Amino acid sequence: MSKKTSLDKNYRSCPEIINFNNRVFSLDNLQGFLQRRLDDSTENKRHDIHFSETDFEQIANTFGVSAQSPGKDLNGGVVRVTYLEGRVKQDRSLEVRQKLIPLIKDLCGRFSLKDIAILTRGNQELEEITQWLLEEGIYVSSDRSSDIKNNPLVSELMSLLGFLYSPVDNNAFAQFCLGELMPKATGISPQALRDFLFDCARRSKQTKELYFYKEFRDAFPQVWKSFFEDFFRQAGVSPLYELTAGIIARFGCEKHFPQYQGFLMHLLELVKMQETESCDLSSFLDHYENLEGEDRFVPMAQMDALKVLTVHKAKGLEFPVVIVPYLEMDIKAGSGGRDGSQAYILDIQDEGMGLIRLKESYRQFCPELQARYEQEYKKAFLVELNSAYVALTRAIEELYVFVPAKVGNTVNPAMFLIPEDCLSSGMPAKRPAAHEPSAPHQKIMPFISDTWSGLQEEFLNQPAKSAVLACKGEFYHALLMRIGHVDEGSIDEVLEEIRDFIDREDVRPFFYLPVDAQVFREKEFVNKFGDTKRVDRLIVLKDEVWVVDFKLSPGAQGEHQKQMDGYIELMKQFYPKHKISGHVLYLQND
Repeated sequence: MSKKTSLDKNYRSCPEIINFNNRVFSLDNLQGFLQRRLDDSTENKRHDIHFSETDFEQIANTFGVSAQSPGKDLNGGVVRVTYLEGRVKQDRSLEVRQKLIPLIKDLCGRFSLKDIAILTRGNQELEEITQWLLEEGIYVSSDRSSDIKNNPLVSELMSLLGFLYSPVDNNAFAQFCLGELMPKATGISPQALRDFLFDCARRSKQTKELYFYKEFRDAFPQVWKSFFEDFFRQAGVSPLYELTAGIIARFGCEKHFPQYQGFLMHLLELVKMQETESCDLSSFLDHYENLEGEDRFVPMAQMDALKVLTVHKAKGLEFPVVIVPYLEMDIKAGSGGRDGSQAYILDIQDEGMGLIRLKESYRQFCPELQARYEQEYKKAFLVELNSAYVALTRAIEELYVFVPAKVGNTVNPAMFLIPEDCLSSGMPAKRPAAHEPSAPHQKIMPFISDTWSGLQEEFLNQPAKSAVLACKGEFYHALLMRIGHVDEGSIDEVLEEIRDFIDREDVRPFFYLPVDAQVFREKEFVNKFGDTKRVDRLIVLKDEVWVVDFKLSPGAQGEHQKQMDGYIELMKQFYPKHKISGHVLYLQND
């Protein structure tokens, strides 16, 4: 036989919050709550449902043992309850926003953002509040805000990738141009972009083969050259990670949207993971379109971000500060929800089962329907009361509650729940000033693999003069590729040798380049057989392409030249109008 026990000690909250909830959910107040609802003429006119002693016994069984005493050495606490006056949804939302934002900014003087939680009834309110906070530049962690597919910047970048995959996709190009990134990065005003696109759309009705990107290239040639031309040429050729990271860097995504760095990092992680399956742009676009599960969400545990979550997901959790922006009791008899769906209940009889449509206006015509409606209404009432209890008992130090006058078009029963003498208690404790919220300190860098398989093969296939020489050669290669680490004992010697190498007469031309030269390091290409070839250094000039390969020493020149000839043939496919030349540079000439 199971034994029902209750916890009479609260190890979570400060005394003021415990005392507040003890009072609100005491049997005396709950009985008064039911009576106050009936005494209100508006509410009574809408729901003439009376709770019998038997009904109240069920409520007492749930909340009769809810009173608690402090279970740990905490002092003080703050409770503030505010009633909202708005009678229609739009007014209520505006009122909540006007009160919520200043409250959060005030709390940030005493708490970190990650100490604050906003609890909502459902996802619609969660999305609305998340959007408000993002617009105010307040970092938010929620299902809505951490879903990469809901992030506007990532959506714009995916539109750009979609265009690069299919340049004839006018919609993808237009969607990118109409976003926030394009005008911030290029300096073209949003209105100028809109006017350009509307003109293109108008003319495309008369000319079927009118491609927006070609029109843009003619209308804004310098912007095209600076921001699009390289990626337009590289799409389908360059590794997808390099392409995506290059776009993020070229358009200054980190600079213009520092609050979205976590999303940019996650996008690159998705690209990197997908490259293990397939490295082409088409596969990634399909993968992203069908993204599901945890892959959709950006980890924000380490980020100083305010939490927004539903009351349902807050069960069992605790937060130093809790804000309940809409304390509502939306009581729906039957299975109907707040989405406007019709309410039905399952009716099981000896002769079979069926569904009963529970509509409030129907119950006056049928005593049986009236009884079933009251039964379901009371069940829903208890569920709503439980939800309010969860919302009001999550706070550790400070609790802020906004109570709307109405839910939809009906009176909000929660208006009668909290006693008048409990609306404000406690004073904020003095705390060290919290730091200003800042963007996550993550730096997006082009991905360069730490596994140098080609380099390892190079050293394994030739006799090294010594282990020191082999390590030095590896270090040379890594430093030239902008990765690796420096051994402190040899840094001066190595750096001097590197400087000597770069300043060598045969090497200088490949490092001291014209300002308009494009330089690619560790650039990967895929040949017609599907094999990936990695070029150490690729320099693209106006009419020439230089393929540069670094080798430790000229011990196997024949093999080195054969490899270079293969690179040159491959480059001819990608740069057919350029003169291609290959250059093998030896780190050690002896």
